[in-house]
Amino acid sequence: MESFLQREVSLAPLTTWKIGGPAEWYCAPETEAVLLCALDWARENCHPVQVLGRGSNVLVPDEGIRGLVICLRKLEKDWFEFKDDGEGRGLLTVSAGMSLPRLAKVAAQLGFGGYEFYIGIPGTVGGAVVMNAGFGPGDERQTANRCREIRTVSLDGQSSWQAYSEVQPVYRHTRLVDGNVIATGAKFALTERSTKEKIRAVTAGHLAMRRSRQPLTRPTCGSVFKGTDEGVPAAVFIDRCGLKGLKVGGAVVSFKHANWIENLGGATASDVRRLISHIQAVVFNKEGVQLKTEVCFLG
Repeated sequence: MESFLQREVSLAPLTTWKIGGPAEWYCAPETEAVLLCALDWARENCHPVQVLGRGSNVLVPDEGIRGLVICLRKLEKDWFEFKDDGEGRGLLTVSAGMSLPRLAKVAAQLGFGGYEFYIGIPGTVGGAVVMNAGFGPGDERQTANRCREIRTVSLDGQSSWQAYSEVQPVYRHTRLVDGNVIATGAKFALTERSTKEKIRAVTAGHLAMRRSRQPLTRPTCGSVFKGTDEGVPAAVFIDRCGLKGLKVGGAVVSFKHANWIENLGGATASDVRRLISHIQAVVFNKEGVQLKTEVCFLG
């Protein structure tokens, strides 16, 4: 067996929901060279490939995932390069394995604001560029308004840089979601010069908001459903339908935020899926709104 591979690795501890079965094969590359070796191995052995970041906004099935799961959370996670344009702005290049809180801190260390909203998101740069992470529709705080270029590797090992606009980022979606490529790096525009004091204040405000509204101490995936195209948060409809506290098995609609589903302990992917389906049915029957999931179903 190749040194970079592991068999039957439990994926539940690698997700924020703490749910799901094992990966048949697992690789956590720390360099792009190892990533390419893993892709070569999967191709030669006819194994499908599934990518995992820090495990937020995903649901792993109870039976696990067949084939190769590549976890990018260690991929050159602390590497970055900054190029100053000489006019008070710059371009920050980072790896897909960097966490979003770390990205916000690097920007702050370089004297730039505008990235404070990432501080409370438990994801990676790779996940952010794939899903266009950020706030709701119409809010300026979106990855699409920060990222300028992305580096991708295809499943056959071809790598390239391209403008982020080419993957057509919209609210919680890009063409990368359905494509056969893996995001391995990104370039972000730093344009908002700021002071340490202002960055700390804005960061504290974001964290306070999240702590007051979201069950951050519970195993969750983050937001389960997307807001509507008109910008109405899904939580509005779920709350109005009186679904807070609704349980299926070990999964419950959070009392703190209606668009978050908590794992009470021992919840299964099946519990979560049944709860999601029930929420969608009730909201559609009572509100006439078809809620679309933001969470990605792996496997």
